[in-house]
Amino acid sequence: IYEQYILGTIFVPGSLTENRKEPLRLSYVFLPGRIIFVDDDGETKKIMSALKEKKDLDTESPGRILGFFLNALMIHDLERLEKMEDQLMKMEDAVLGGAPEDFNHKMIRYRKQILKLSHYYEQLEHMGETLAANENHMFTKKEVEDFRLLAQRASRLKGETQMLHELSLQVRE
Repeated sequence: IYEQYILGTIFVPGSLTENRKEPLRLSYVFLPGRIIFVDDDGETKKIMSALKEKKDLDTESPGRILGFFLNALMIHDLERLEKMEDQLMKMEDAVLGGAPEDFNHKMIRYRKQILKLSHYYEQLEHMGETLAANENHMFTKKEVEDFRLLAQRASRLKGETQMLHELSLQVRE
């Protein structure tokens, strides 16, 4: 965060991106009255198009658009985390019948994935809190509240990843 603008980068783990195995990497620049998103593969444009179908972004402030965008990144995350939980539960059931041959490999992969997700939500939580602090006075009260809610949502999702981590430890034992 700088006095006249905000510059940021976002790295979304591949396990959370629609139909992608590779992570989504993007950057943004927030200027007074303007927001610019930059990525290598056009994914940002797809997200913005989906947002435009639901909201009239032309009437929204850049701060609100940033908030909408960040929330769009997390829109289906709880469902994806629940699928991971179901998969871990199935692995636990399979272990009761005798550990599958590739069990350790799968568990290592899950634990790495869970760790990446935990870091991602930690960063989103920190980002939301930092934007909500509004140190450079670029955001309205409504935008500040939006960023607080974003931080809380990221915190809840981080909590879900912590529960997944604990479950993976139980399954491993």
